[in-house]
Amino acid sequence: MTVESVLEFVRALVADDDDTSQTWTDAQYTVFLNEGMRFIFDRYPDSRVAATGMSVSVWADANDGTPQAVLCINDVYQNALVTYVAYRYYTRDSGDSRDTTRATNAYKHFQELLSPRE
Repeated sequence: MTVESVLEFVRALVADDDDTSQTWTDAQYTVFLNEGMRFIFDRYPDSRVAATGMSVSVWADANDGTPQAVLCINDVYQNALVTYVAYRYYTRDSGDSRDTTRATNAYKHFQELLSPRE
């Protein structure tokens, strides 16, 4: 799983995948991708993985010019990460009540995706 692959799914989920009118930059999404990874690492320490030649302390960094960088989290958490970043996207200060509902539903889904692992 790479930064690019996760962000591609997130952008499609929140309908922010039009290159000409994207609401958020990759760097903005990446902040929440890292936040989601931290949440999962705190809850499931065994979710960290080390790819060949990579330390387990590597985080996503959209500004480092390597969107194909492999994330240091087990691939089974990809859907949970996508859903978490979507949740954070919907909680932005837009004043749209539909986004509040979407955020609530995304967070519930995130919790459901993690619950079978408990």
